[in-house]
Amino acid sequence: MTLKIPRTKMTSNGVMTLLDETHTEALEKTDRLYELLTKLRYEGKFLFGRNLKEVRTLLRFFHQKLSGRMRSEERLLFPFLEVHVPKVAPVLRLLRSGGEDFRRNLRALHTFLGKLARTRTNHDYAEAVDQVIGTGTYLVYLVRHYIRLERKSISKVIQKELRADERAALNKRFARRRFLTYA
Repeated sequence: MTLKIPRTKMTSNGVMTLLDETHTEALEKTDRLYELLTKLRYEGKFLFGRNLKEVRTLLRFFHQKLSGRMRSEERLLFPFLEVHVPKVAPVLRLLRSGGEDFRRNLRALHTFLGKLARTRTNHDYAEAVDQVIGTGTYLVYLVRHYIRLERKSISKVIQKELRADERAALNKRFARRRFLTYA
């Protein structure tokens, strides 16, 4: 699902600003998801509904916004960098793989949450909670690793390796393709 917002003029560091904003928001959401996964285990069934609802809300963010941004990066940013800075290609392959792994685990977490919501016995509940917590924790670490790798490699490449005209072309490409359509 894509939410359209008005195009904004991207500054010379527009892509960098966009990446930083996405990273900051994603890290806040992953921290909250990690807290909620712990609560699912230790707060038990009394607060189960509230915690489950909040986990589902966070997963909508991951599915709609973060996954969309990752796909936009894979379609727009990575090919541009492969052409203009070929030495970064191995890192881009690693990021693409991380994006695929993220989407696969996000789907698995949705499946396990559905299973958890349908449980009727204590044994099934404990098993489903373990699956949700294991998959969710792995998802948190995947996002953190992806962001750390992107910050240490892609952000530095954009700042240091691209010339001003190349950065301007990259920003134009993002603005033209409505990269800013996720709000």
